[in-house]
Amino acid sequence: MLKNELRDILALQKADDRGDWLESLTLRHDGHTLHVGFPHFYFAAWFSQHKRDLFEQALSCRFADAQLPHIEYEQPALGPALGHAQAWAPQHAERDATDRQGSGMAARSVVSAAPKNENDAFTAFIANAKNAFPLAAAKEIAEQRAGVAYNPFLLCGRSGTGKSHILRSMAATLRKSQTGNRVILASAARFCADSPAWVRHPELFWQQCDVLLLDDIQDLAGQSAWQMLPLGPTSYGDSPYASFSTFAGNPYFIDLDMLIEDGLLKKAEVEAVDWGSDPMNVDYGKIYCNRFDILRLACARGWDRDAAEITRFREQNAGWLPDYALFMALKRHFGMKSWTEWDDEDIRCRTSSEVIERYRAELREDVELFTYIQFLFFRQWEALKAYIHSLGIRIIGDLPIYVAMDSADVWAEPEMFQLDEHNVPTEVSGVPPDCFSEDGQLWGNPLYNYEAMAKDGFGWWIRRIGGAQKLYDVIRIDHFRGFESYWAIPYGETTAKNGRWVKGPGMSLVGVLTGWFRDLDFIAEDLGYPSPEVVQLLSDSGLPGMKVLEFAFDSRDPSDYLPHSCNFNSICYTGTHDNAPLALWRTEADKADIAFAKKYLGLNDEEGFNAGIIRGGMSCQSRLFVAQMQDYLGLGKGCRMNTPGTSSGNWQWRMLSGEASKKLAKSIHETTRIYGRL
Repeated sequence: MLKNELRDILALQKADDRGDWLESLTLRHDGHTLHVGFPHFYFAAWFSQHKRDLFEQALSCRFADAQLPHIEYEQPALGPALGHAQAWAPQHAERDATDRQGSGMAARSVVSAAPKNENDAFTAFIANAKNAFPLAAAKEIAEQRAGVAYNPFLLCGRSGTGKSHILRSMAATLRKSQTGNRVILASAARFCADSPAWVRHPELFWQQCDVLLLDDIQDLAGQSAWQMLPLGPTSYGDSPYASFSTFAGNPYFIDLDMLIEDGLLKKAEVEAVDWGSDPMNVDYGKIYCNRFDILRLACARGWDRDAAEITRFREQNAGWLPDYALFMALKRHFGMKSWTEWDDEDIRCRTSSEVIERYRAELREDVELFTYIQFLFFRQWEALKAYIHSLGIRIIGDLPIYVAMDSADVWAEPEMFQLDEHNVPTEVSGVPPDCFSEDGQLWGNPLYNYEAMAKDGFGWWIRRIGGAQKLYDVIRIDHFRGFESYWAIPYGETTAKNGRWVKGPGMSLVGVLTGWFRDLDFIAEDLGYPSPEVVQLLSDSGLPGMKVLEFAFDSRDPSDYLPHSCNFNSICYTGTHDNAPLALWRTEADKADIAFAKKYLGLNDEEGFNAGIIRGGMSCQSRLFVAQMQDYLGLGKGCRMNTPGTSSGNWQWRMLSGEASKKLAKSIHETTRIYGRL
């Protein structure tokens, strides 16, 4: 939220600065102090010289009617991969020290900008603000400091503007220097896949290399955000919206090749397992049967070795990890039954701490296994997240409004949900009948006890969003309208027909979340019938809503999802995970709707149906446009992610290696450039 406000201020004050560089900052406002973090040392140096005054001026405008917080600039560590950059950084006159008290930023840690020579390839490339500082630094090394012994230097830059040629020239210059630098120039994607051990032991890599230049093919497309489905461990039905924990990570996402590199697994052990034969579709049955046995081998080899790191991880996640690890161990103990069906009433209802600790001791091996699995997941995720951020890309995550009944969240804190004295739900979630379903949708999640949650200022929700913030930069709140009012269905009903609308917490909760997490952006999934109360809540929250193009072309009624109707404070999508890919939608939708889309957008065979729809989304006024990869790839039947109302055959589609080609990336980049979204 704060970034958006600062971006709007910059747009008014300085027309030639769109504030794209704000995306690379981490802002944490804790009341009296605004903590400003940087992705790496070199960005901090570039920011100090070129953007700091502008940033502080925007802050002064933002807090004109309130007390300006103390600004604490957090100096990023140089680390073994960056070396002593000050050894080669140009020396500029120090600024008035009294003007920068408490900033935490070294006055001399400034990298000079590249010369304003239009014929200079470096200058042409750094016109993109997100790239300015790595390439300026590279220029200093390649042209002005040749022959000087280097500390290890890591460069990650964007692609699509001649960077590969620049990097090759840099590598040649560095290799010819008097010291004979050991230079590696590689595709970032391939390097990370082939050398995953560098994430864990960078010091070993730097014993063999002085300079690492990474060429990021993935970023040829010029995209600034990657939205993904929830990352939690899935249960029956494999839906990411029905997870065993709102905090934990899915064990299926742990990269086994990285565990081989780390010495936790042997290649033969992994290759001996049948993971499924269809590369386009995930075989969840085979993964479920084999994945945990493989991870148990890794745990046996790594538990003692990683003891110190595990201890820190457990301390950092003490609010949820012990309950989750015990919950999963108990599920195994009771034959993977839902916790509501466990035979032991004492542990089912958590009647005493003695019972809990007795089971924790009895099931120690499984508790350790599920603890170590989370340790591995988050270690790998943090490395992936850092790599994504190095490309200037933000991660958009999805937060289901409800948690699953069969989850550690409900088992550990039943008082936060509408359960009776036996921990059985009184009413459950869903949506009422509509033109798509005469029975409505019976989701079956337990409903929140908002009265109990409000007693400590919605601490449960603050902890939940705080957990999601470890994974994502932006959070899409699923079924946002449930905060205004929700459909409550008596427990035991077989359809959603006999439910009732119950008033939700509204801004009393939404305001707490947006106020507490000022450095986190939210998206409100406000799809469905826009009642006046929901429209008002969205307006009061200030959050961007969603516009879905597949819902826009109803030939019978006007729609505010049409590109020309999209307001700036919205996110436009071709479709969501619950929609058919465009190629399939074209064959399934009402013919009159498709005809209207063709007429409205001027669709033609030369451009292609999908490309034309995507063009319409790119050209709208929404602050962000998101398309499914299936739509960019032109995939249709058999590639739908989810069909609502069905319990099998979903969440299986998988993009094939090589489909994200350089040709496709350049095509996406060109459309993005034309509509000013780079």
